[in-house]
Amino acid sequence: MPLHEWTYPLSERPSTIDDSDGKRTYATPEPQTELTTWVFDEGTFVPSAKLVGDRRYSIISDYLGTPIQALDSKGEIIFFSLPYFSLLHLLISKARFIFAT
Repeated sequence: MPLHEWTYPLSERPSTIDDSDGKRTYATPEPQTELTTWVFDEGTFVPSAKLVGDRRYSIISDYLGTPIQALDSKGEIIFFSLPYFSLLHLLISKARFIFAT
């Protein structure tokens, strides 16, 4: 199951319009720069991949579904986490690979 996200400056936010049925839409399409797609294991909230433009990342999760590693398309580790140390949570990130914790 994919989930898409993107950001843009608030100044570029399109204005909204309401039709006669009360449905609210944007007057123009939202700008989509640096589109990010997250891919999840089917029927779960466990991420398995992240796609950003032409960059691809594989995500390795533990048995609880917690991401513990991310690898780029060359197989290099760009994210590494040891979530089982409550006070010592190691986090190494080379490409601003962010997971909400």
